[in-house]
Amino acid sequence: MAIKFANNISTLLGSGITSSQTSFDVASTTGFPVLAVGDYFYATIYTSSGPVEIIKVTSWSGATITCVRGLDGTSAASWANGTRIDLRLTAAGLYESGVASNGIFFNTTTITADEVVPSGYNGLSGGPITVASGVTVTVPSGSVWSIV
Repeated sequence: MAIKFANNISTLLGSGITSSQTSFDVASTTGFPVLAVGDYFYATIYTSSGPVEIIKVTSWSGATITCVRGLDGTSAASWANGTRIDLRLTAAGLYESGVASNGIFFNTTTITADEVVPSGYNGLSGGPITVASGVTVTVPSGSVWSIV
């Protein structure tokens, strides 16, 4: 289960939605991150003159997304056809990705999906860390994964 990010991705609602809908169509999913089971990304629904709503997209297929609505201090709302949806950096996304909060970095204690340290990069985790059964962490030559 991992949070996914993508740069500069924007789409529009394919039809109006109510505040209780958790699956709906968008104009395009081009550039959306590929989501395996348990993966997700955050997006923001908004108009230039009004409120915003942060959603957690848990799956998408074709032009249909499934999500959790009204997160990170926002409320689920009804939105008109053509309302903009952007993949944006959110406070929840930063927190869940392990970015520091008041000088403390957070990471999960169990790695539940295969991970690869990118070539030319190093990884750092606070331990102890458990790698779940059947899961692999790959560290290429020249890279290091340190657990402190």
